[in-house]
Amino acid sequence: LEETIENRKTIAAVLREFKPEYIFAPYPVDAHPDHIAAGNLAESSRFYSKLTKSDIPGEPYFPRRVIYYFPVHIRLRIEPSYVFDVSAHLETKRKAIECYESQFRAGKKEHIIESVLNENRYWGFQAGV
Repeated sequence: LEETIENRKTIAAVLREFKPEYIFAPYPVDAHPDHIAAGNLAESSRFYSKLTKSDIPGEPYFPRRVIYYFPVHIRLRIEPSYVFDVSAHLETKRKAIECYESQFRAGKKEHIIESVLNENRYWGFQAGV
């Protein structure tokens, strides 16, 4: 995944077609290059989608905002503007993470899953959940 002008225009065309009020994207400060690119593409494509003098298909449109979710690839402490309580969904999240078996090194799956869930618990604690 790369933040290119072509990709910005492609995503902007999708934004113009579907007119979402919000865009959800990974927080662009991360160790994973694809997450960085996706977060930056969300914001730049949002800008491109409002351009009136462009070759982008569809009528100009500007989504209300980009809402970043926080990946857990680095230990970065930020001040979130909103924390959503996912307590009731942690087991579902665990099962979803387990579906990505190819992403885990041998013998490290449980460690990674617990790390992700502990990060969720941390944010829940910070929010008073």
